[in-house]
Amino acid sequence: MADYFESKELEAAREAARERLGRGAKGMSERSRREMWRWVLSLPFEMLGDRPLWITLTYPGDWRKWVPDGPTLERHRRAFGEAWYRAFGERPIGFWSKEFQLAEGRPHMHLLMKGPDRMPDLDYRTFQILTRLGNENVRKHGKRQGRWWTPPIGGGYGGQTATELLRMWSNITTDATMANHARRGVNVRTVFYADNDEVAQRMRRSAIAAYMAGEAAKTGQKVPPDGFGTVGRYFGTFGYRAGFKPTVDLLEVEADVWVQMNRRMTRLDAMRKVARRRQLSEDAKRRKHWQGLTVGGIGPAEYGKLYARSHAAAERKRARRTAVAVGDSRNRTATSTPCPGQVESSLTWRPAAAGGKAALAMPQR
Repeated sequence: MADYFESKELEAAREAARERLGRGAKGMSERSRREMWRWVLSLPFEMLGDRPLWITLTYPGDWRKWVPDGPTLERHRRAFGEAWYRAFGERPIGFWSKEFQLAEGRPHMHLLMKGPDRMPDLDYRTFQILTRLGNENVRKHGKRQGRWWTPPIGGGYGGQTATELLRMWSNITTDATMANHARRGVNVRTVFYADNDEVAQRMRRSAIAAYMAGEAAKTGQKVPPDGFGTVGRYFGTFGYRAGFKPTVDLLEVEADVWVQMNRRMTRLDAMRKVARRRQLSEDAKRRKHWQGLTVGGIGPAEYGKLYARSHAAAERKRARRTAVAVGDSRNRTATSTPCPGQVESSLTWRPAAAGGKAALAMPQR
């Protein structure tokens, strides 16, 4: 029953976002969403280190008093980056995106950040405990009630790091005048964790790619509220000068190797959708084998394995084609000539003798 009412509320919120868009509120364009997806696939996420953090920055209930327009939202984002530097002694590195709640358009920001080097290991471990607790509550009570049951960061969850983040954002947005916002204005979650470093790195990259794909697909939450004005950029990075920016390398491969890579990437994309219980889109069903494909979550090591296996498969196909061609040239180099007065006849190929030619035998009458 709770899931039913939650789905009804979600549909009503989506309808509210569509109505705002219909009234002329300029949301994120299709071109900008494609550009965001390209950024996500091209960012060097290895620069986020072994302790990346999901951070959500929110506003109080009477948010229009504190963030009346797009330029104010942008000033708060920039101020958060400067406050990060003053609090932790290092320039922030990460990805940010601006969003608006579906129902009323309340602004908030999502950040994927490199955890501060001076963050104690205990703070990160307690962030992990809070992440697991939040996921369990969502599974047990649903998304909305699960978030309500999950405690905020601070105190036993996040330690001094959480305290600094809450203080920074409260000072930036409300001058630390709203007690409830000072306790709940920041939410922090950890990315996938595993004891094995190689597994953790691979799964973190996949989790990051999946999350960013979802961020680019949330079109309803890219529609600002009425009268909010120009939003500016909907996404970007901290640490651009440090090298956290899109990097694209063009690698040329042989045509048959490309075909094998395309087949494997197509299967990988379909398997991921099945694992997430998502239907294949109509575009994916209509895609031809010779058309290109974009798949996220593949790092340099995974690309090396993909290329090696594709190259080996292409070599095997080349060897089989060469063997067939040689066999044809040796055994099937004869030309049949019908006998005089014969209309039809069945032909039998004989292998060529050593040093001889292939022979064409006709059945005796």
